[in-house]
Amino acid sequence: MGKSDPNSSSTFLDLPSGSLTPGGARYAVLPLAFESTITYGKGVARGPDAIIEASAHIEARDEELKYEPCGAGIATLEGPRLDGLAPEEMIIRVRERVGLALERGRHLICLGGEHSITVPAVAATKDAMGEFHVLQIDAHADLRDTHKGTRYSHACAMARVHEMGPSITQVGTRSSASEDRALLDSPDVRTFWMHDIRRLPVADWVYDVIQSLGPRVYVTFDVSALDSGIMPATGAPEPGGLRWHETLELLSAVAAQREVIGSDFVELAPIAGMRAPDYAVARLIYKWIGYMEDARRHSGS
Repeated sequence: MGKSDPNSSSTFLDLPSGSLTPGGARYAVLPLAFESTITYGKGVARGPDAIIEASAHIEARDEELKYEPCGAGIATLEGPRLDGLAPEEMIIRVRERVGLALERGRHLICLGGEHSITVPAVAATKDAMGEFHVLQIDAHADLRDTHKGTRYSHACAMARVHEMGPSITQVGTRSSASEDRALLDSPDVRTFWMHDIRRLPVADWVYDVIQSLGPRVYVTFDVSALDSGIMPATGAPEPGGLRWHETLELLSAVAAQREVIGSDFVELAPIAGMRAPDYAVARLIYKWIGYMEDARRHSGS
């Protein structure tokens, strides 16, 4: 893929297309630039491109892990055309595209787009890999049955995931509606509210989160989980969220102690002239790849 201008990139980390063939890459990112049901801060359709562009400026060596995780290969896949689609049409197209990507055997990371892209991503992953637990890192519960006349709103994403059967663990939650309550009280939904975990040492609540998870985990990361001081560039930036290093501690523990079978990062709505949020999400995704690669190395697989 070529660049549209000298300051942008069309591949994650700006990896040269000839350095690692896509078929040989252990990881892959798939842009899913969908925006249809956002009702407040808009612009999440620009999120995937902003993440990829910002990633070009990240140093390949991870200062914590002391090597270059990208040496395992990170392919940047071509995302499907989603602009103008109704949510129901998006779900069909994304489920098919994610399914095709998973056939290559790489660990797939989907880049949203609004949180509704998680629904077909989880469906396709379940088709390919069977049962798993879902870890939702998010400021919002997203468990309403309907919102603004549709069952496929970003505010209903986890309700649709729940219908597929996975147990759900929510972390960083600090905003919910009365319509979320029925599923919040469900025995297979465990919520770690920010006002509770803030009172605990990080190691303690991270341990509790890990213990709540099944052996195989899909991670959906809505960037609103991060405190609004770090992440203003999202539809509903909630104050009082996760800080950077505690987020890394959580992701590191998940990668080390559970089998991660898929993930997505959603709801970045870039703000013109403000690069820090875009870079933070790109950096977070590269850290996530690094933690998964480190876990693989230590397991000998």
